[in-house]
Amino acid sequence: MPMHAAGGNSGDPGLPAGLVDAEHYPDLALRGGLVAAVVHLARERGVDLGEVEPLSGHGAAAYRTAGVDSDRGRIAVRLGLGRRGFDVSLDSSRGTFVWASGETDDLLQVVLLMDAWRRGALLREIGDRFPFMEYGRLSQGYEDGTPVQTQWDILLQDEDLADYREFFRQVRAHRRLGAMFPFVSHWVLRLAVDPFERDAGGIFVDPRPDGSYLVWSSKDETRRAAGDLGQAAEVAEALVRGL
Repeated sequence: MPMHAAGGNSGDPGLPAGLVDAEHYPDLALRGGLVAAVVHLARERGVDLGEVEPLSGHGAAAYRTAGVDSDRGRIAVRLGLGRRGFDVSLDSSRGTFVWASGETDDLLQVVLLMDAWRRGALLREIGDRFPFMEYGRLSQGYEDGTPVQTQWDILLQDEDLADYREFFRQVRAHRRLGAMFPFVSHWVLRLAVDPFERDAGGIFVDPRPDGSYLVWSSKDETRRAAGDLGQAAEVAEALVRGL
């Protein structure tokens, strides 16, 4: 697939003054913006990135950002301000999570990273080849196909949530609830039906100081009281069926 450079031509700068910091990005000022510079380097290296385009065609973003699509989501690049730096984000094609992110001052490394990710490189390879990129346990869990199990482990090992640890263990042990994606928001346990999209619907379980629970769902916000976790699980399971 041919590459296209929106927002600048690799052979003709045509760059309005002030849109790119020429002191820190002389190569971008010369080429006509970030997209054009990425296209130029890719062509020099014989790398096919598909269509390269700005993340927005409006204002400065047309010259200071670049995006390339992959099977796993968009690779987004933005310029750092007041310094030379390319902020890179490997965004997911599902939901709002990020596979990995990082910053480098070497645009060639960004181009090679884009190529590697588009060709199917896994996170461990990305981390080894491009040490400026960082990713967490949950990203690895998504890649391994175990996001739910990984997220439960993360919650159980979170020292800031140590007081909730036994509560988490009991919920996780429940067949239906333990299969949902857990996260904590405002000290309330949220169990999402879709690990890739937390806003797709879910159950809220709020442990009270007296040992009781309040349970509700994203579809039915009526707080239902439960005297113990067993009752709370029964209420939650009934609410799951209504999602």
